[in-house]
Amino acid sequence: MNSKILVCYLFTKFDDELSLKKFLDNYTKITSGLDHDLLICFKLLNKNKIDNLKIFLKNIKYVEYIDSSDVNDYDFGSYKRIANDFSDRNIFFLNSHSYPISNFWLKKVFDHFKPNSI
Repeated sequence: MNSKILVCYLFTKFDDELSLKKFLDNYTKITSGLDHDLLICFKLLNKNKIDNLKIFLKNIKYVEYIDSSDVNDYDFGSYKRIANDFSDRNIFFLNSHSYPISNFWLKKVFDHFKPNSI
């Protein structure tokens, strides 16, 4: 198992780009407290929209995940596909309305993590 946590942020065609900007502003200013990888999942977006959103991501180290499903199976469909593709990782899922608000936000969550829990 890969011990590095995967923080997954989901952005869909129904979301406002200001949500991504707010997430990234807070993500870069507020320490997570734990080593992790950031995955940005784009869902139901065309290539032009994704390219426009990447302007916000130019100085961010992240893994790009383009959900190839063209069905709106809500956030849970993407979460399932990501969990299947990264089954060797602990994943912390965030939707587009989420953003860190305090230092050590990820550490606070994973200090209470127990295997085989939700």
